[in-house]
Amino acid sequence: MRALLDQGYAPASIAVLSFRGLERSRIAGPDGPLRLAGLAISRPAGFDAQGAAMRTAGTLLVDTVYRFKGRAADAVVLTEIDFEALDEAARRRLFVGITRARLQVALVTSRRASAAMLDALGGPP
Repeated sequence: MRALLDQGYAPASIAVLSFRGLERSRIAGPDGPLRLAGLAISRPAGFDAQGAAMRTAGTLLVDTVYRFKGRAADAVVLTEIDFEALDEAARRRLFVGITRARLQVALVTSRRASAAMLDALGGPP
């Protein structure tokens, strides 16, 4: 986050997307932090009486990969990426997340997910 802010990205042009579902996310879920990199978070907060999605007040958008499908941001941080094997489901979720970024994407992965991605790409350069 700090690097994106230092590069000149406005908080409103950054989306932090969890690879996990909303209930399992430590960042996007209801018990997640109130701030990241000193910025107040706007996260999913249920639905109103008409069924429209509500969000908490904040300048930094935090959501899940699939909830953000169909939208885009200049910079996207994909976080909580964790899997043992880069199977078809993981590839699809990565594709959806990565293609939400207009200009830049950052991946925050577990060691095993990083190893699985490197292995699928043919190993380190």
